[in-house]
Amino acid sequence: MCRDEFRLRRLEAKACYDQSQTAMGRLGLGHPV
Repeated sequence: MCRDEFRLRRLEAKACYDQSQTAMGRLGLGHPV
């Protein structure tokens, strides 16, 4: 369960990051691992 929770949080954090850093992502600066 802990792992699934961590995974969901990670996906949510990435989605939030993608939304707020779309321009930077398109520039090819990459995304957080």
